Order: sequence, then C-alpha cells, then structure tokens
Amino acid sequence: MKTARITLRNTPRPPRAAPATTADGAPASPQAWTLVGPGESAEAARAGLARRAERRTDLVTPQIRRSATGLPQRALAPGEIADGSAALPILSMDSMAHAAHWSSAKAGQSAFGTAREAMRAIGAPWAAAAPFRPEPGLDGEGVNVVIVDEGLTESYLRSLVPGLNFMGGLVDLTAGRADPGRFSRARGAAHSWHGNMIARNILRIAPRVKLWDAPLLPDRVADIPAFTDDADDLLEGLEAAVDARGGAAEPWVVVNAWAVADSIMERDLPLPPGRRYTDGRQNEFNEQVAGMAARFDFVFAAGNFGTFAPDSFAGLYDCGPGRSIKGANALPEVLCVGATTVQGDWVGASSMGPGPAALAGGAENRKPDLCAPSWFSEPDDRGQLSTGTSAAAAVAAGLVAALRTTERTMPSAELFARLRDHALRPRGTGWDARMGHGLLCRPGA
Repeated sequence: MKTARITLRNTPRPPRAAPATTADGAPASPQAWTLVGPGESAEAARAGLARRAERRTDLVTPQIRRSATGLPQRALAPGEIADGSAALPILSMDSMAHAAHWSSAKAGQSAFGTAREAMRAIGAPWAAAAPFRPEPGLDGEGVNVVIVDEGLTESYLRSLVPGLNFMGGLVDLTAGRADPGRFSRARGAAHSWHGNMIARNILRIAPRVKLWDAPLLPDRVADIPAFTDDADDLLEGLEAAVDARGGAAEPWVVVNAWAVADSIMERDLPLPPGRRYTDGRQNEFNEQVAGMAARFDFVFAAGNFGTFAPDSFAGLYDCGPGRSIKGANALPEVLCVGATTVQGDWVGASSMGPGPAALAGGAENRKPDLCAPSWFSEPDDRGQLSTGTSAAAAVAAGLVAALRTTERTMPSAELFARLRDHALRPRGTGWDARMGHGLLCRPGA
C-alpha cells in the first residue's frame, strides 16, 4: 500500500481556477483531469484542461523539491530524506522483515502462501495463475475499473490477460506524470511496481473488465491537503467524463490502495470543525467520495499501521486500534479492506478499527469492513509478491468487479453489505477491530 507522511500548509485551498481557453479561443473544460479513451491523444485532451491556480501536489524526487506553496525550490543534499515518504514496492522475499508476516494464529511464523491458496480462500479457484481466464458470469464483462495509483504498464498487463480491455485513463497538466498505461521506473521489474500489482490481482479474478489508469500518486507526498485537493479534482474529472461519454449506466469500481501514514501535523492547522481530511465529514475530498458512492463502488485499503508490525512511516499516534484507519478509507460509503494470510489469519500490520466516529455521523465507525488474503506469491514465480492491505484491497476489488458482471444496478451500500454478510467469521459472529466482519468470500461459493 502506498503511504504518506504529512507536511501541511496552513493556507486554505484557493478558489478553483476559471476555465482556460484553447488555442482557437474556445472555452475549455473546467476540469483539471479528464479521461482519454482508446485511440485518443493524451496531448489533445490536455489542451482542453483547466490549469490550477497553483500546483497543489508536491512531487519530491531525490534531486529537487517542487513546492506546492510557492516556497523557493532547492536541491536535496546527498543522503537527505525528503519531508514526506511512501512505501516502496517489495522486490524480493529476502527483503521482507520476519515481523511483517506476523499473525496471531501462527505466533510470528512466516505466513507467505500462493495465489492459488488465496483464490481458493475467497471462492475464486479459477483465478490462480496467469494467463488469467474468464469465469462465465463472473468475468467482469462491461464493468469499468479505475485504479488510482502511481500508474499502470499496459505491456506488462497484456502479458497476463490475452485480449486485455485497456481503455486508457485520466490525464492532467502536471508535468512528469506518465500517460495512461505508460508507467515505468528505473528500479525493479514491472511486476513489482505498485499499480501493476494492484491491477494483477483485479484481473486474475475479473479479466474482462474495462481497465482505466488514474496515475495520481507520486513517489512522495509532502502535503496531504494539497494531495487530496488533487485527488478531489481527479474524481470530479472522472465523474464529468463518465457523464459526457454516456458511461453512467455501466458499473464503475474505483480502487484506492493508499492511506495517510502520519496525521499529527494536521491537528495544528486552523481548520474549521469537520474540515480535516483524517476525521472531517465536510472535507472536500471526503465529500466528493461520499457523493460519488451513489453510483461508483469505492474500494480502499485499510492501511498497514496495525499494532504489531506498522509501516515504518506511520506516525506515533496513527498505529493500532482506533487510530490507524482515517480519512476516505474510513467513510461508511466505501469498502475498507484489511489483510489476512492465505489461511485467513489476521496480519499484524493491517490497520485496526474503529474509524473516526465523526465520519459516521457520531456512530461507531465499523472499519475495516472485512479482510482479504494478502502476503502471497505467484505459483510460477515465488519472487512475484502481493503484499500488504494493497493486495487485499485489489483482491476485494476484483471480486466486486466480478459480481458486477451480473449485479449491474445494485447500490454500492447493498453490494458491500452482501459481502460483509457472506464474510467468514473465524471468531464467531459480529464485527471486530482486526478482521471487520470476517474474511472475504464470494457469495454462493
């Protein structure tokens, strides 16, 4: 799961920029993001986008810091750690700390399994190994899946799914972001890149989905309000583009395998009650997600900030029960997914509920909703790993897309309730802070 440490500005978000004009003087779209479909030009789409009044997503690289707040740019000294951090993809089994596999049932023993075991656990045995083959009635045909992550690599994903329905994705005017399907980085292989790992575990279950790339996440996020402003713009652009393209009648699943790691500095900002991202129902991004949930299925990772093996970037006050699931990940309208081993044992790194009561109108906020298998490798390559609550969220999103093959009009709230009701409860009935309502299981399996 991608994580972020907060470095916050204390100025409010400026008014949205007025619509720009195109080269011929015609009014441009007011959106900062828009969809680019098959055969369409990303550059042509960008020509019609509005520029933001300021750069709001702070991209930090080892060479230079580009500030969203207008502060002078400066190069980072050799070895200096940028003020912000994100989890990097795991590249090999040897790089994993033994404690990261901890589960209560195994008393700390290594818990890596295989994708075949993970899929059997959720009732999707057809989804074990690439090339992924469709299961009749559960193949994701006609279902749109948007992966909000660092970016996808179309060529790699086509090696997993013959006839992949890669549709394109969202673009904006931020320099340095890859075009949809063109993500690449210097380190690691394509299978280890975070967005591709998410896509792999969706496609293994529902290989005929219409796949869309939303390359929002930078390597480092140094300003969470700035980042969520950008994410808010992305969702606005997605919603407007879906309406404009006549796609509103189709199912849409939006996958977010990222979470806030350190929220302490947000509490010092002079924000009105309810406007903080971490626990504010009136925060712009939280409102956008909650509003779109009436016709989009939002799946979020719970986070890797559990008591026993939290991510190293987690803040002092952001680990363990009641403190580690926050923001949009904890909204009642979304499906929040924690992680287990392939045997169904809860993983000590998985964030623990409940979520902030303020996000649930003052009621007990029962997040996570459920858990799904993670910490597994591919049957033909033990070095290809799926880890953290990111992989768990991807597995859950794949099952949601599979169910949408036939359940095309069921409200998200009803579909998610159905998944909670069919979850396996190894500790009996009801909800608990670790497992939620239990282990994900396909209804009817």
